[in-house]
Amino acid sequence: MSIVEKFFRKHFGRVIAFWIDWFIVLLPNVTIGILLETFYKEESINDLFFGLGLGFIYLIYFTYFSVKYGQTIGKKLVKLKIVTIGENHSINLKSAIYRHIPFSLFFTFAAIAEPEIDPTPSLNPMYVCEKVCMLWLLSEVAFYLIKNNGQMLHDYIAKTTVIKYS
Repeated sequence: MSIVEKFFRKHFGRVIAFWIDWFIVLLPNVTIGILLETFYKEESINDLFFGLGLGFIYLIYFTYFSVKYGQTIGKKLVKLKIVTIGENHSINLKSAIYRHIPFSLFFTFAAIAEPEIDPTPSLNPMYVCEKVCMLWLLSEVAFYLIKNNGQMLHDYIAKTTVIKYS
């Protein structure tokens, strides 16, 4: 079995869980976006509401399910659970917020970033936000690959990890 196959088998569940949860978070936001498009023709306002809504719904969904059940719906379907390192019990509210706020901010800024507004991208604050978001995402992936213990950067910050259960 190749290194790529081993990596894929080990981490596939976490990727699938994320996409299931992402769909759950995105569905109400897209619905709200469609309603906004109906009432507001101003694209920048729609992007702003979509980005803020996406970040808020993401934070509420992931924090609630992580604290209440120790897993999101996606993680439950692939038999994964979020636990506090060394204690193997569900995470508390503080850890959940530390764990989920970076991605909540990432999705908020990524959704509202429009660097084409200003012809000089370096002067546009949203351009800077977009670059910071991309740097965060790359650091998450790099940390995950380098650490090789199943932790991503947001897990490390919150002192949590994701485990497989039967």
